[in-house]
Amino acid sequence: MRGGDTASRPGGDELTARVFRALYGAYDLHSVEGVHVVVPRGTPCFAGSSLGDVARQISDHEQGRAGRAE
Repeated sequence: MRGGDTASRPGGDELTARVFRALYGAYDLHSVEGVHVVVPRGTPCFAGSSLGDVARQISDHEQGRAGRAE
C-alpha cells in the first residue's frame, strides 16, 4: 500500500478498536464521541444524554426481564 492510498485502510481509531476487540474478546467495547466504555461481554450497557434517560433504559430493561421470568 502506498503512503497516499488511504481509501482501503481503516482509520486509526477503527484499527485500534479492532485490535482491542481481538485481544479482549471477553469484553464488549462501546465508543461514542471519543469516550470508550468496556463491559464484560453480554452485560447491558446504558447511556444517555441525561441520568433520566439512563434510568428509563434501566427500568425498561428490568421490566423486560421480569416479564420474561413470569
